Amino acid sequence: MGKYCAYSNRGFGNGVVVVTTSENAARLKGLEAVTNGFDSQPRPYFATQIEGKGVGLIANRTIRRGEQIFVQTPAFLAQKDFLTNPEDEEEQERVLDLAVQKLPAPQRRAFMRQMGDDVRDILMMNTFQVDLGGEYGEGHHLGSFPEASKLNHDCRPKLVSPLARPNDVGANRAPSLVFHISANLTHHTRAVRDISPGEELTISYVDTLAPYHERQHRLQSSLGFECFCAQCSLDLAGREDSDETLLAIAELERELSDFSSKRASPALAEELLELYEGEGLQSKMGGAYTLAALSYALAGKEKEARQYATLAAEATEWESGFGSEDAVAMRELARDPRGHWSWAKRKAR
Repeated sequence: MGKYCAYSNRGFGNGVVVVTTSENAARLKGLEAVTNGFDSQPRPYFATQIEGKGVGLIANRTIRRGEQIFVQTPAFLAQKDFLTNPEDEEEQERVLDLAVQKLPAPQRRAFMRQMGDDVRDILMMNTFQVDLGGEYGEGHHLGSFPEASKLNHDCRPKLVSPLARPNDVGANRAPSLVFHISANLTHHTRAVRDISPGEELTISYVDTLAPYHERQHRLQSSLGFECFCAQCSLDLAGREDSDETLLAIAELERELSDFSSKRASPALAEELLELYEGEGLQSKMGGAYTLAALSYALAGKEKEARQYATLAAEATEWESGFGSEDAVAMRELARDPRGHWSWAKRKAR
C-alpha cells in the first residue's frame, strides 16, 4: 500500500512479521533475538474458557510475587496509521493476509487463534501499543503477543508489564501482573503479589488509579465492554469509598512530592503506602515506594531510606523496565543514602 510493506524475520523469537515503512523497518534491524521464555519451561498457568470473558489464563500452581510469567516476542507488528487510516481497504486486507502467511506455521496458528474474524480484526482487538521512535507518531505500532492477549482485565490486577499498554486504552494492563515491552520488543510480565492455584491471571487495560466512572467509560468507549471485576462490583457505598481513597492518594502524592512542604513526613508516606495496599494497587507501587524512600532520606533516616529505595527500584523495574531512569535513581539512593541530594534536608530545617 504505497509506503507500507510487509517484512518478516523467522529467526526473531518464534517468528515475526511487520507491516510498516522502510524507515521503521530499518529501526528494527539488529534487534537482539530473544527466546520466548515460556517455551523452555512448564507454564505456571493453563488457558480455559471463562464465563463472560472468553479465553483466560488460570494459575496451575502457586505463583510468587515477582515471578516472571512471560518473556514473549511479538508475532505481528503493524504501523498504527496503516490499520486505522487505510488508503485502500481491499489493498490493506491483501497486505495483511500476505504478511500473516509469512509466519512460521506454529506462530501463524497462535496468531489466528486470537479473538477476531480476520487479520485486521485480530490486530485491532488483541494488540499492545509499541513505539519504535521517530517523529510525529510515525513509530507507533500495534503489536500482537498471542499468549499475552489471553490475559483478561481487572481493575486491581495481579500482573505488571511496563512501557506498553493495550491499544488506545489507559496504562498498565495487569491487575495481578505487571508488564513492560523492552527495547528489543520483548513482552515481560511479572506477578505483583502471590497468586494461588485456580486464580485467574489478570492485567489492567486502564489506569488503575482512575475513579470508577472514568475506568468504565474508557473500557466501554475503547473496547466495548463493561467491567464487572470485584472492584467494579462493589455496591454504591463501596465504589464511593474507593474513589475517595483514590483522591486521598492523589493528595498525599502531591504533598509528598513538594519537598518544601512542612506537612510532608515519613508518617505521611507510610499512610500513602497503607492506602495503596488497602486499595489493592500493588501493580502501581513504584511511585509510592519512591516517595517513601525520599521522605525517609529527607528526614535523615538511613535504614528506612535504603529499605524503601530498594523496594522502589524493584517495583519500578517491573513496571517500567530494567534500566529505567527512576529505577536507576532509586538504586543509587539505596546504595548511598548519605550521599544522595535529599539526605537530611528536612532534618536540617
